[in-house]
Amino acid sequence: ELSEIASYCTIDFKGVEKKWTEVFRRLSLVIYNIQNAIYLTETNKLSGNALAINKELKTHYNSNTGMLKSKTLLICKDREFEFSKSDLEKTYKHPFEYCKMDKIVQAINDKDSNYAIFFPTIAINKYVWIFDAATYIPLYYNFELKGQKIDKKDLEDIASSSSSAFAKDWA
Repeated sequence: ELSEIASYCTIDFKGVEKKWTEVFRRLSLVIYNIQNAIYLTETNKLSGNALAINKELKTHYNSNTGMLKSKTLLICKDREFEFSKSDLEKTYKHPFEYCKMDKIVQAINDKDSNYAIFFPTIAINKYVWIFDAATYIPLYYNFELKGQKIDKKDLEDIASSSSSAFAKDWA
């Protein structure tokens, strides 16, 4: 459902979470982002239909992409993408690491400020999230209705957003 898009990071049924119970590995991040979306919607008095609210939240979340410059982006090597490591190296100019899901979960549990987590999901639609592992704040967000693959276009958008954004600090 569209109203769920920006409220949390959905289950990645076509990626690394084949069963709904696997979301429990990152439940703290999910709960934070449900609360965060509600807080931002109420505080900023966002209104309109679900798509309009999601677009506003996307603008807010993507104002954080400058933080990617100072973090290593963790990418689950067990997830299939429509881009290669070579594509990533050419497009994304910040540190990144392909790793097992266990390392991603550990970074979330440890709230490790050295990492950002690349977590794209595909259910009915495509959602591309990058979270700060220490704060759980979204550093990047995009969605595509009925999108079914994570590809070079997503990489290019992330790279463009992160290189043009200024790093922000949070209180």
